[in-house]
Amino acid sequence: MAPTNSYAVRTDLELLDIWRGGDKQGLDELLLRYNVELQRFLGTRLVEPSACVDLIQGIMEALLQALPRHRGCSSVRTYIMRVARNKLNEYLRLRYRAQEREAQDEFDSGKVCFEHIYDRSLSSILGAKQRSEQLRRLLETLPIDDQSMLQLRYWEELSASEIGEVFEMSEDAVRSKLRRLREKLRVLIHADDEAVLSQLLQARDDSPV
Repeated sequence: MAPTNSYAVRTDLELLDIWRGGDKQGLDELLLRYNVELQRFLGTRLVEPSACVDLIQGIMEALLQALPRHRGCSSVRTYIMRVARNKLNEYLRLRYRAQEREAQDEFDSGKVCFEHIYDRSLSSILGAKQRSEQLRRLLETLPIDDQSMLQLRYWEELSASEIGEVFEMSEDAVRSKLRRLREKLRVLIHADDEAVLSQLLQARDDSPV
């Protein structure tokens, strides 16, 4: 008899195939596997706790529609994170537009920062969720896409190739972007020692949202 936790040792693709074969537990285990990662990715960008719950629900619904079309061109993990990034940007776009901005002032996640959306600094939003006051001050200067890329690289530990799958960019373009972001942050914190910046970026908040 198979052990009751046999699903937990299956690979992502195996779980996906199990679900496609009609066993809902395959999908349940897959989503449970990435629930904490999704909460962490979303929770650092949202003010209202209920918004995180609603977004995760929306992501799950989107995955129900999207995962059957997954053909293995990217990992299941990066596919899930791509859907999460798109749903997050969709939510932030609605918040941005709700401020009755000029029609020509379009939402661009590569340019818009949190203070443009919430009319207050990221520091006041995140509170104790982030690991240091210094990092909070740094993040509020970065566009949303830059924050997402840094978080995926240093907190979720995705490779440049995997981040490329999430952002639909080449691996070389991701590496180049990350180098520019590191240099920008290093200048902002006046860190002559690269190790200081690395230590700051790699500090991860694993507390539940």
